Amino acid sequence: MGFLDRLFGNGSEEQAQPNIRFGRYSDSYKSASSYQAWDKALEKFDEGDFLDAYRAFFLYLRDDNEENVRIQELEDGFHFDLYQGSKKISGFVNDQKLKAESKIAHTEKFRVAFMRRLVELNYELEYSRFCLDKQGNITIVFDTYTIDGSPYKLYYALKEVATKADKQDDLLLDEFKSLLPIDVEHLEIMPDEEKAVKYLYIQEQIRDTLHEVEHGKLNKDKYAGGVAYL
Repeated sequence: MGFLDRLFGNGSEEQAQPNIRFGRYSDSYKSASSYQAWDKALEKFDEGDFLDAYRAFFLYLRDDNEENVRIQELEDGFHFDLYQGSKKISGFVNDQKLKAESKIAHTEKFRVAFMRRLVELNYELEYSRFCLDKQGNITIVFDTYTIDGSPYKLYYALKEVATKADKQDDLLLDEFKSLLPIDVEHLEIMPDEEKAVKYLYIQEQIRDTLHEVEHGKLNKDKYAGGVAYL
């Protein structure tokens, strides 16, 4: 019995499967209740009920299996946390304004090199901006007044904040060694057993693909594009 058989079973009897996932998360396939929440967000926004519109909007974003959205009600609105990859986006909503931000890295000194990079990055952004807070944290921020903060605008703005934060933290920390990681308390270390399963699976897929290229029915000379696709 091989290593994968011990983990996944050999088919002779039904066994509990480990919760191991491959690839990147996607929210492309929404449930019917999620689309209902989106419709409600649009309806409430048109009625001027901004807080209920935003509650429905974050319900649309939420995946119960991932717990990627958390909301805490306040007297005059609510606080929210979004999780995208390795980064957390936090913010608040009240009757007048919505603000969201994600901390990218921490610096002890304001060096010209990374500050120039932040200015360059700001020219690529449509809704948000990179800035430095009072504690010396590089932060990406989006804010808007509720009266012009439609669910469509929020979706693309928060998507920009989340994806840029998840990407730039790794790039900036790698390029500028003076920067320090921040806001990583929510991250979990992958167990060694899961690493082993993923490693063996990827190795198996590579071997199978190379075998198909060398010994499969596809003519390598005639269909070079197909080989490249594999």
